Amino acid sequence: MSIDLRNIELLVAAVDCRSITEGAQAVGLSLSAASSRITALEKKHGVSLLQRLRSGVVPTEAGEVVLIQSRRLLEQADLLTSAFQQHQKRTSNW
Repeated sequence: MSIDLRNIELLVAAVDCRSITEGAQAVGLSLSAASSRITALEKKHGVSLLQRLRSGVVPTEAGEVVLIQSRRLLEQADLLTSAFQQHQKRTSNW
């Protein structure tokens, strides 16, 4: 099973912004693309992640659990990117 980090970034941004629209803007997607990605993510895993309200979005109980792991995953992805960059700097100095 593969996980698209872009979808994870979108989910976190939507929750942080309390809005799919603003979350989409934060990660550089259109509202339509963002909404489709979140819906596809929910369908793929068979769980509702966001409660869509007039005032915005909030994570469901399952969404809260997924959000904790999503933040950790993004943090680890950032650390991995930094490790690659540091290694690249060392090897380019040879």
